[in-house]
Amino acid sequence: MNVAQLKSILEDLDDDTEVRFGFQPSWPLQSHISMTTVLTDPNQDEIDEIEDHLNQNGPDMDDDEKDEARAQINEIRSKDSSPILYLLEGGQCDDSPYLPSNVQSEAGWGR
Repeated sequence: MNVAQLKSILEDLDDDTEVRFGFQPSWPLQSHISMTTVLTDPNQDEIDEIEDHLNQNGPDMDDDEKDEARAQINEIRSKDSSPILYLLEGGQCDDSPYLPSNVQSEAGWGR
């Protein structure tokens, strides 16, 4: 799902409509959403790991190893790095931990 699809779903709903998270199709559960966060560059962790390795081991690495590490960084930077929106789980719903049966049916989940 992308933001445009999500906006399309939300556009007809009232601003006070509660949003929950359904998960685990084989034993459908529901939870609150505590917050959202946007990962602006999904490849940054991988780049940081290689750069840390270069910084820590650089003096002991030969030029070919350093060049290979820099090439890996450049290859990672060339990948798609579109931001990703995360909806973060916020704990069980007070009324029931289980996803309502009509929602399960609509999703094709359950037993």
